[in-house]
Amino acid sequence: MTRSIKYVYEKDKGYVDMHVTGLFGGTTPHNTLSFYMYDEISNFPKSETVVIGDNGHSISESLDVNDDEKLRNVKCLVHVPLHIVPSFAAWMMEHYNKQMQQNLENSNKKEVPNDESK
Repeated sequence: MTRSIKYVYEKDKGYVDMHVTGLFGGTTPHNTLSFYMYDEISNFPKSETVVIGDNGHSISESLDVNDDEKLRNVKCLVHVPLHIVPSFAAWMMEHYNKQMQQNLENSNKKEVPNDESK
């Protein structure tokens, strides 16, 4: 006998939409894959120098930014049970591959055909 289950989705009260550019983490003794997701952004400048001309308008501006450092703003910590990881990874790869194929098809459409009549 087969049966079906209907899943109903709702957003949690604490739901947030976030942009992330990376993650780090690993497995835990509790059989989970745990990872922090972060967004890497440029640092705020330490200071700004503005040169003002005789007319009272700025002539030039320069920012003092530490380029040897990047800020990784950690957004959240995710825990995934290990038995879910293979389907989770397959789902991600399916969507990744579909998008890459679409990107390739779109880039091929943008190519200008050779006009041999000239």
